[in-house]
Amino acid sequence: MLVNLVGRHMSLGEDQAAHAQAEAEKLGKFFDGINEVKITFTREHDELKAEIVCTVSGGKTLVAVGTGRTVHESLEFASHNMARQVKKYKAKLHDRRAHGVVREEPVEELEDELEQDQIELTEEE
Repeated sequence: MLVNLVGRHMSLGEDQAAHAQAEAEKLGKFFDGINEVKITFTREHDELKAEIVCTVSGGKTLVAVGTGRTVHESLEFASHNMARQVKKYKAKLHDRRAHGVVREEPVEELEDELEQDQIELTEEE
C-alpha cells in the first residue's frame, strides 16, 4: 500500500508524519484491497483539516475529511470516518458475492416448477 503525505500551508513534523503513517497502516487491517492512501493536511485559519483519499481495488475512491485544532485530532476524525467507509465497502463486496450463491437455489426451484408445468401441459393436450 502506497502512502502519500502532503501538508498545505504548513509543514509536518516527524512525529506527525509517523502518526499519519500509522493511521494509514491501520486502514490496511480492515481491508487488504487498499492500493493507495493520500493524506492531505491543510491549515484553514485556526483549524486544521485532514483529508484522506483511499483508492481501493475495483477503481473506487473513498474520501474522508476531519477538522480539529491539532493535526492528531483532525487525523483521528478523518481516520474513523475512513475506517467506517472501508468496512462498509468491504461488506458491500461480500454481500454481492453471497447473493450470487443464494441465487443458484431459487433458479433450480424455478426449473423444477417449469418442468412440472410442462408435464401438466402435455397431459392436458
